[in-house]
Amino acid sequence: MQSPTLNQYAMNAGEGQHSYVKNSIYQITTQEYNYYNALGLPGDFHGRLLPKSSLHFAYCSWSLHWLTEAPATALNKGATMYSGNRKKDDQVYDAYLCQFGKDLGSFLDARAQELMNGGLMALLIPTVPSFCDPQTEYTLTCYLNLMGSCLIDMAKKTIIDNNNNYSIERFEILYNTRKHSLPSTVRERVAFFRAVIEKLIGDHFGSEIINEFFDLYTKKYAASSVLVNSDNDKTHVTLRGVEDIVADSIIEEEIAKKLDVSSINSFHIADYGCATGHNSFPAIKIITQAITRKISEIASHDHEFFVYFNDNVTNDFNTLFRSLPKNNYYHALGLPGDFHGRLLPKSSLHFAYCSWSLHWLTEAPTTVLNKGATMYSGNRKDQVYDAYLSQFGKDLCSFLDARAQELMSGGLMALLIPTVPNFWDPQTEYTLTSDLNLLGSCLVDMSNKGIIDEAKVDTFNLPYYFATPEELKTIINNNNNYGIERFEILKNPRMPMVTEKLIGDHFGSEIIDALFDLYLKKLAASSVLVNTGNDRTLVTLVVLKRETN
Repeated sequence: MQSPTLNQYAMNAGEGQHSYVKNSIYQITTQEYNYYNALGLPGDFHGRLLPKSSLHFAYCSWSLHWLTEAPATALNKGATMYSGNRKKDDQVYDAYLCQFGKDLGSFLDARAQELMNGGLMALLIPTVPSFCDPQTEYTLTCYLNLMGSCLIDMAKKTIIDNNNNYSIERFEILYNTRKHSLPSTVRERVAFFRAVIEKLIGDHFGSEIINEFFDLYTKKYAASSVLVNSDNDKTHVTLRGVEDIVADSIIEEEIAKKLDVSSINSFHIADYGCATGHNSFPAIKIITQAITRKISEIASHDHEFFVYFNDNVTNDFNTLFRSLPKNNYYHALGLPGDFHGRLLPKSSLHFAYCSWSLHWLTEAPTTVLNKGATMYSGNRKDQVYDAYLSQFGKDLCSFLDARAQELMSGGLMALLIPTVPNFWDPQTEYTLTSDLNLLGSCLVDMSNKGIIDEAKVDTFNLPYYFATPEELKTIINNNNNYGIERFEILKNPRMPMVTEKLIGDHFGSEIIDALFDLYLKKLAASSVLVNTGNDRTLVTLVVLKRETN
C-alpha cells in the first residue's frame, strides 16, 4: 500500500488563543517527526478556522473544560469555580453548566463545518463522577478548591484588598502599528545595523571586542560621504517598499489580468519569509483586495481567504499572530519550515509572495577563500564570484521548484529581490554591499591590532548574495515551470542587513560591542555610506505564472 505523499497537521492552541501557539512546538515537531507538514492555526476554536469539508480527522485533548468566560450572573462566594452541589435548583451549577454547554456546542458546530462527510473526531475531556466526597476523594476540582481557600485566607489577612478609590473607565490592549522608519542619524543607523549583526560577530570573534568594533564602525560610517549623504540614494525599494510597491498597482494589475478567479470559493495565499508580519500584512491586504475586486467585477460569489505565513521554525510566530490586524478578512495559518522545500499540498496555492528573502543563501560558500571580506561584492569574474553565484542559483532553483509543486496551474507568484547594477563605483556610490564592506574593514582593522584572529576574519563569510537583474532573469528563464509575466526594476532606499546573530555565532558575542562602536565611527566617516542620495541598489519585482502542467 502506497503511503500518502503529504499529511497536513494543523496545530491550534488550547483555548484557541493565538498567543498560546508555542515556537517550541514547531521546533519539536519539525525536528523529531518528518512524516507530516506542521502548520500553526491561531484563533478561537469555537469558530470555524479551516475550509469547509476539508478535514479528515479532528482531535482535541484536555481543552474543552476551559470556558470562554466564567459565569458572571451567579454568586459563587468563597470559591474560584463551581465544584459543589449538582442540583437543578443550584443557581451556580445551572450557570456553569449552561456556559459549558454553550461553548461545547459552538466547538462542535465549528468542527461540523470543517469535517468532511464521514470524517472522525476524537475528544479527550476531563470529567468528574456524579457523586464524590471532597473530604476523602480526589478530583481535579481539589486543587482549585485549595487555591480558593488560599485566596480567602489572604483576603482575611488583607494581603488582597479591594481598592475603592478608582473605577476603570477604559481598559484596552493596544497593538503597535507604527511603521519602521529609516534611522536619520549615524548613531541611529549603526544601532539599527548592530541589532541584527552583533551576535554573528560575537559568536565568531568573542564578545569582548564588540564595543571597540562598533566604535570603529561608527567613525568609518561618519567619514563616508556615500553613507551619510541622503541625496545620492538610488536604491530601488523603500523600507516601506512592500506596501508602496504593491500599492503602486503592479501586483494588482497582474492579478486583474492574469489570475483566474472563476468558480473558486477558497483562495489560498502564502507569504514566504514573513518574519513577524510588518511587511506581510499590508502586502496580503492589497493582494486579497485585488482578488476580491476582480471577483466582484466578473461574477460576484461568496469567497474566503486562507493565508499561510512562512518562515524558519525559530521565527517569532507568537508576535506575528498577536500582531494580526484586527477584524482581518482572512484565516491566518503559521507555516514553519525551510522554503527551499515543499511545505504545502501539491497544486493547492493560488498566489505566492516573497519579499526581501531570496538574497539569503542557505550557506556561505566554504570552498573559496574570500580574504578580508565578509561577503562577495567585488569583481564579477573571479572564483569567489563563481562560488557565490552558484550557491545563489542553486538556492533560487530549489525555491522555484518547491513553489512549482504548490502552485496550481495558472497560479501567480510575486517576488521582490534586492539586486545590484552590473557596474557602480564603490568609492562614490552606495549599494547594499557598502554596509557589509564597511563591516569587513572593521574586522580587518581589529585583526591587525591583534584583537581578533586573522584566520577567523578570512573564514567569516555572510550568507548573502545580491544578484544583478540579468543574473536573476537567466536563472528564472532556465526554470520551465513558469512564464515571466512582469519583470520590473524598482527604486527604493536602503534596507539594513540582519547580521548580528551571524557575527556572534562566528566570532563570539563578547566582541559585539567593540565591533559596532568601531562600525559606527567608520560609518560616520564614510562619504559613501552617509550619503543616501547615491544609492545604486536595485530591487527587482518579478511576477511569474505557473505554466499549465
